[in-house]
Amino acid sequence: MENIKKINHVSFIKNRFLLLFFFVILEGAIKKWFIPNSSFYLILIKDLIVLSCISYGFKNYLYKLNSPFEKGVFLWTVLIIVWMLFQVIVNSSSLWIMLIGLRNWVLYLWFSLICYRVLNLKDLTFIIKIIILSIIPLAIISVTQHFLPVEHFLNDLPGDGYIFQVIPGIVRTTSTFSFAYGYTQYLMFVCPLIFALIISDLDLNLNKSIYTIIIASFILAVVTSGSRGTIVYSAAMLLPLLFGLTQAQASVKKIFLIILIVLISYFAVTIFFANALEATTQRFEIANQSENSYQRLISVIFGSSDTWRNLTIFGKGIGLGSNAAELFLGQGNTIFLLGEFETDRIINEAGLLGITFMLIKFISISFLFKSISILKNQKKALPFIYWSYLMIHILTSTLTGQITSHAFTYLALAIGLVLIKDKANSNNQQNINI
Repeated sequence: MENIKKINHVSFIKNRFLLLFFFVILEGAIKKWFIPNSSFYLILIKDLIVLSCISYGFKNYLYKLNSPFEKGVFLWTVLIIVWMLFQVIVNSSSLWIMLIGLRNWVLYLWFSLICYRVLNLKDLTFIIKIIILSIIPLAIISVTQHFLPVEHFLNDLPGDGYIFQVIPGIVRTTSTFSFAYGYTQYLMFVCPLIFALIISDLDLNLNKSIYTIIIASFILAVVTSGSRGTIVYSAAMLLPLLFGLTQAQASVKKIFLIILIVLISYFAVTIFFANALEATTQRFEIANQSENSYQRLISVIFGSSDTWRNLTIFGKGIGLGSNAAELFLGQGNTIFLLGEFETDRIINEAGLLGITFMLIKFISISFLFKSISILKNQKKALPFIYWSYLMIHILTSTLTGQITSHAFTYLALAIGLVLIKDKANSNNQQNINI
């Protein structure tokens, strides 16, 4: 009876995890090509999926409320609610903005936590398999967009969105996403999983030809994306990949395979996608002339000097700087007013509590060390590779301000937490190759 209950719990959470994932990767397509004014309803559906998981967790006593994780999340939830009530008094914040703030800063964290409590590595194998397979159709759309004229309907954006171009005539591809940034977040999300597939740290029971198609799809998606962030990130992730291989005492054959794939990819791209390579190179050159990359990185992680000069105690309203707030305030009334980067946004939204949030993000480093421990003791590279991605993502990406990036953050956090779960990585699970 107990086993049947456990199977039901796993099935419920696993299915809703995948349902949420599919909504995240398809909502842009729905808005661009089918139902233009559906943003509110799509957000509502995603939030209802998350709420169903959270209520299921409480109803079935799946959360461990005496655990430090749950205590920390509960304390954070109470702190956010109290802070927002102060903001209502000080700033006359609206109820809708409060709800958006609660959604962006708290709600999905409980979703990641219930996934951590219910799922194990065996369950995660199935989820990862579906996620990795999704790169094939999304890459096909992306590569097609790259070769199409800018004005083609496949390159349309929701509403009157501006179509970004790498250079005149070549679009920054979006695949099924509303904007290029969302597609970038997707590619970053799948990158460590595909790297783990390459080094055989994932046994997904797939035909070798499918493995090849998956890897080729990812490479083509990155090359034709026109995104500096995607290309730099994918190249940077080779470092934790190689470190993971050496620490896991991988064979020379695996290391040689990585080098071979990189070389073949480079030569294939220069021959068959020369235009894409040239356009991306030009984009890097233009960007390097107009900005200081080091200063930009510091601003991304710690906020700009303007933000710190204009710091207020309570902030201007948690949720006010997110693009979800546009649904209630009107297009253009939200914030780049509160800053271009995530840290600017959270500090301007929440004042001193925003600074606390910025510091909390550095906790991701401790999970990276946990993954290194698993790497050394169990010779499993995936947890380390994945937490390398998560640490970069948490410190540099938009966690609260952009709807798609926000969703990927907590889907990724759920995967990351399960990967370093003590019970899941115990000797009883050694037979699972993940």
